[in-house]
Amino acid sequence: MQPSGQLGQIPTDPGSDGSAEEGLMKMYQVCREAWHKGFKCKSKFARDNAEVVAICATEGLITTEIVLGVWGNTWMINDQGAAFMSEVEHDFS
Repeated sequence: MQPSGQLGQIPTDPGSDGSAEEGLMKMYQVCREAWHKGFKCKSKFARDNAEVVAICATEGLITTEIVLGVWGNTWMINDQGAAFMSEVEHDFS
């Protein structure tokens, strides 16, 4: 049986120029939305930005944890995410 395509990771944005700045700004936008008002896990914003939401969550910048061990359905910024936003604002201003 032949493989049905290339093995390995698929880039989240194949049309990207690969610059770190573009990825950081997408992460910043997701964090800003989480900070501003939060967004539901199944919202249009979450679906439209699923890859970047996953990256931000994996990096510990956003969370659905309300208090220790209690989880909700809204992505919110956390301390690491706020620090990330501050660093991006400082570096790109």
